[in-house]
Amino acid sequence: ELILSDVSKALRGIFFNMTENKKNPYLTTPKEIKRLGILGAGFMGAGITEISINNNVDVILKDLDEKTISNAKASIWKTLNKKIKRKQIQAVDGKKIIQKAIGQTSFSGFNKLEMVIEAVVENMDVKKKVIKELEENCNENFIFASNTSSLPLSEMAKAARHPENVVGMHYFSPVPKMPLLEIIKTNETSELTLATCYELGVKQGKTCIVVNDSPGFYVNRILAPYLNEVLLMLEEGASISAIDKSIKKLGMPVGPIALMDEVGIDIGAHVMAGEMSQLVAQREGVKISKALPKMFEAGYLGKKNKKGFYKYDNKKGKKSGENKNAYSFFGSPKKINFSNEQINERTILLLLNEAVMCLEEGIIDTAKDGDIGGVFGIGFLPWSGGPFSYMNQFGIENIVSRMNTQMNSYGPKFKPRPLLLKMKEQSSQFNV
Repeated sequence: ELILSDVSKALRGIFFNMTENKKNPYLTTPKEIKRLGILGAGFMGAGITEISINNNVDVILKDLDEKTISNAKASIWKTLNKKIKRKQIQAVDGKKIIQKAIGQTSFSGFNKLEMVIEAVVENMDVKKKVIKELEENCNENFIFASNTSSLPLSEMAKAARHPENVVGMHYFSPVPKMPLLEIIKTNETSELTLATCYELGVKQGKTCIVVNDSPGFYVNRILAPYLNEVLLMLEEGASISAIDKSIKKLGMPVGPIALMDEVGIDIGAHVMAGEMSQLVAQREGVKISKALPKMFEAGYLGKKNKKGFYKYDNKKGKKSGENKNAYSFFGSPKKINFSNEQINERTILLLLNEAVMCLEEGIIDTAKDGDIGGVFGIGFLPWSGGPFSYMNQFGIENIVSRMNTQMNSYGPKFKPRPLLLKMKEQSSQFNV
């Protein structure tokens, strides 16, 4: 059990880490980005545009479809209008802000841009084609930043004349509300590119972490085994609402199943079918649930089409109880009452073990970055200060013991990582 001083210390730690991360860690002077190119005016592109123009960065928003551009600008104006009505900004200022975004279907003006962020469809061939198109329309040394959430940047960079200018800028959905920006570097990404992206992220109001290229990067990587275990428990007979209630009671801002509905079952299915899933599937004792791809094929997208794990009120789109039909994708198992302890231990411990593996493999440079990514990327138990602070608070020896208990019941996927075993022997803690 934790005492209040532990929680207070953890909260102070995440605050100081967040404040520290507002300072650009790179010594190279970044490029000054006064005008930014954004490709793709869909949900993510519109969000990145919004946080840019709200922070005095002009945007050229390009899409193939005029209507998509109009919808994006209408969405941004709707938010600005709310601020005007609440008297948070003046009407004249709102109009000035929206005018900072120029929507167009051509590459006009791209030759003067220092940086372009793409937020187009998640397809490697399309991304590579976009790089080639931009190289024909931008200056020689422009920075190409991809908002991909799962595709390998190292592979993407192979299509570029200047791979040192290729980087990932993984914003989280919805962009204006989610505080984290995950900047992904390859072995070739230059310090100038990283310094520029970091500076822009801070200007956009984001807390930034820099991670190495890997399937799922850091945030989605630690999320994958956590969500997969939830799906496996549904196959065993756990109830949708019991899992979400248990995890929320522990302190997560949203339950894992509600999260899948919010983010989109289509996105989850894409991740489960991609490199992230293949990576996790190679682990000893790991079984990957096939339910999400099946749900997606049957037209389940989650909250966005009011067809997911939960039912949604057609007028307001509010959650209104479990969608009992969802259980059919899990084999309609006989219901079993899982205790809160069972649910919490199986999900959280796998997430913690994955976070440690990311530190071992150098996906993240420090445990501090791991804490920031955990709290601001997925809302990991904010009271704890993050995955690594959580392990420090409960004691590495205790974490290892809890993992061994689950390993005895559910197999080698719960085997504690070598770094944890070494730290247990040395009675050491993570540097957070």
